[in-house]
Amino acid sequence: VSTSIFGDNEFALRLPNALATAGWIIATYLIARRFGGERFGVASAVVLASMLGVWVFTHLIQPEPFLACAVSLSLWCLVEARLFATPDAAIQSANPFRARFVGDHWYLLFWLFLAVGSLSKGLHGALWPLGMALVTAAFVPTWRPWLKPILSLRGILLVLALGIPWYADMAIRLPGFLTAHFINEQLGAALNTRYPSDAQQLSLVQFYGQHFLFWMPWTLILPGSIYSVVRAVRFSRRRPHAFAPQTMGILKLL
Repeated sequence: VSTSIFGDNEFALRLPNALATAGWIIATYLIARRFGGERFGVASAVVLASMLGVWVFTHLIQPEPFLACAVSLSLWCLVEARLFATPDAAIQSANPFRARFVGDHWYLLFWLFLAVGSLSKGLHGALWPLGMALVTAAFVPTWRPWLKPILSLRGILLVLALGIPWYADMAIRLPGFLTAHFINEQLGAALNTRYPSDAQQLSLVQFYGQHFLFWMPWTLILPGSIYSVVRAVRFSRRRPHAFAPQTMGILKLL
């Protein structure tokens, strides 16, 4: 679409990545604002936008910015659902496409962004949001009533309606695409069996060492962040009506 409008040039090729990166930063602001207010949201967006790794990798033409934007927006939908949805007042209906309760549209939007993420980076776009929702439900029981409505027939049908035509078209245009995409690329990358082997596995020390570099300049304030976490946990333990210690610790570290 970009090249058809602006022509075959560098601006047209980089514009979609730039828009996806901007969407990722905005989604980060929206999530953080709900947890800590306007100042927290702006600070979180600025931290993300000014990281060395974000600057480096978003200058490459690749699908990762679209994946990050879609995953972040899907998680934002769950945060909004936690605040405004009322799943405890669900209405039983024989029509699976009818809204079940106030705020049910947030779960439909969750599936919409999940579909966009899947179209940009395959199974990663679906597994990351669903995996994070599952982990949250496992460790934060109070969120379970707001995460259970994710299991929605109309949401699943929406993903299939958006995804199947694209994959079918690619399979027709490029015979063998589905096997190459799902087996060789997706599964092969996880098991390190992808052919041709164009990447080398890193040790955990190298992996996190690179991330500390990519998180610059904010890696420099990590010691202060850890100290702030310890103080927040101690404060919340002295205040029975404050946030749970683990909640305050996580928010402060983020």
